[in-house]
Amino acid sequence: MVRLKPIRYRLYLLTTISLVSWAVLWATISHPTARGQGLASTLQRLRGERDKAAKPNQRINAPPPRTDILQTMIRAAKAGDSSAQVQMAKTYQKGLHGIKPNPEEAFKWYKAAAVASNKEALREVSSCLFQGIGIRKNATQAVQWLRAAARRGEVQAMTQLALMIQNKSVVAEGGPWECQMLLAHAAEAGFAMAMREYGKLRLEGGFVDEGISWLLKAATRDDPPACMEIARAYQLGLGVPMDPQRAVRYYTAAANKGIEAAVVALGDMFHHGHAGGAVGVDLRQ
Repeated sequence: MVRLKPIRYRLYLLTTISLVSWAVLWATISHPTARGQGLASTLQRLRGERDKAAKPNQRINAPPPRTDILQTMIRAAKAGDSSAQVQMAKTYQKGLHGIKPNPEEAFKWYKAAAVASNKEALREVSSCLFQGIGIRKNATQAVQWLRAAARRGEVQAMTQLALMIQNKSVVAEGGPWECQMLLAHAAEAGFAMAMREYGKLRLEGGFVDEGISWLLKAATRDDPPACMEIARAYQLGLGVPMDPQRAVRYYTAAANKGIEAAVVALGDMFHHGHAGGAVGVDLRQ
């Protein structure tokens, strides 16, 4: 019997397996009754033979483990990067990257980022304290964190704080104009909800043109309640010339976003013939 050196033996083995495999494959393909599931099983068997002939611990076409992003995030968060800490909080909050949701751990990371004055984290800590998510409810502390986020220019925090002052659930520490100032800053920053609420305040104060202008800006940013306000204005001529067709357009936009009152208003306008000739309004569009 001829002895082969290890390298030659491996080449001989691979060559033999390849020849036999191709012979089996050709026979399988050429036979009319062996196609379909037979071909799939043959290919699977051939892949198994190829993997066995490969070097030990070498997997064919095996993707690398997807832990690099998470590990990089953890290292940055532990190093004090507040943006990475916020991402870690969201990972535990939503159960991302294969990690189970953990509200307590999410709050811990939000708190770490908030201490570093990350404005998004400041607002999230306030939200957790208001709702009791990952921490016991504490409205007093929640307002303090919310004010801190507002001072940092976080537009959602500014708007929320303004509305709380308006509803008298929070005392206005900045004087009687604090609510309007907060909404004005958030509106100028482009936050649609602030644009709408600031527009309503200006309308109530008698500044019709300015109020309508802000409501229109909010409506163009796809804010459904703003669309409702503008639709009513055009329907009734409040601060703008009566324009039933524009009213229908804005009511339709609000209805498409799930505002039931807009659907009722549209039905009423068409039923009583007040749609100004607007026809073919498709609420599904």
